[in-house]
Amino acid sequence: MESWNDERLDELSGRVDDGFKEMREGFARVDARLDQMNDRLGSRIDGLGSRIDGLGSRIDRLFYIQIAFMASLAIGVLTDKI
Repeated sequence: MESWNDERLDELSGRVDDGFKEMREGFARVDARLDQMNDRLGSRIDGLGSRIDGLGSRIDRLFYIQIAFMASLAIGVLTDKI
């Protein structure tokens, strides 16, 4: 190690640069993959939102049916027709 010359330092510098280049390429691949996964997840979440909205409207309809049933039952009791 005492006899480091310019050629050896240049070689080391080149290897370090190559290593950083490989790291940048690897990070770019990981970033691309994460973007792809985020796009897929986003579309799935959007689809889930619309399904939840549909479920909400079904629950609303069920609630209105229950109110109508209870109102007709109350009218029947009040008029002694049951």
